[in-house]
Amino acid sequence: MSQHSDFSVYRVLIRIFILVRSPKCSNSESLKLETCEERSERWLSIYIIYFTMFLMSLGFSIILTGVWPYLDKLDPAAGKEFMGYVVGANPLGQMLFSPLVGWWGNKMGSIRLPLLSSLAMFTLASAAYSMLEIFNTYRKYWMLLARFFVGVSSGKLLN
Repeated sequence: MSQHSDFSVYRVLIRIFILVRSPKCSNSESLKLETCEERSERWLSIYIIYFTMFLMSLGFSIILTGVWPYLDKLDPAAGKEFMGYVVGANPLGQMLFSPLVGWWGNKMGSIRLPLLSSLAMFTLASAAYSMLEIFNTYRKYWMLLARFFVGVSSGKLLN
C-alpha cells in the first residue's frame, strides 16, 4: 500500500469517527456562529490535537521506563537522585514554557507555527536523546538537557 493511500484511509477513518462522535449540526439558534462544515473542520482539528497529545504522552511513558537502564549504561557513576532530575526535567520544561508558547500562539493569532516548531523541537530533542552515546563526556547532563527540551516542546500541546 502506498503512502498516499495510507493517508487517504486515515482521512476516511477520521471522517467516519467525526460523523459518529461529533455533535450533530442542526438549524438551532446555538449554531449561528459557524456552519456545519466549519464545525466539522473544528472537530477534526480537536481530534488531531488529542491524538498528538496521546502520542507524546505515550512517548513520555515509554521513555520513562528506560531512563534508569540508559542512564546507568551511559554513566554508571550517576545515581538514582540524578535519575530523578532527568525524569523531572521533562515536566519542568513543559511547565515553564507552556505559558510562553501559548502567549506566542495568541500573539500570532494562529497556533500553526508554534505547533510546528514544537513538533520539530520534539523530533530534534528525541533524536539527541537517542544519540547520547556519541558524546564522550558529560553524557548524563546531555541526557538532562535532551529531556528538558522534550518537555519544552510538549508545552504547546497543553494550550
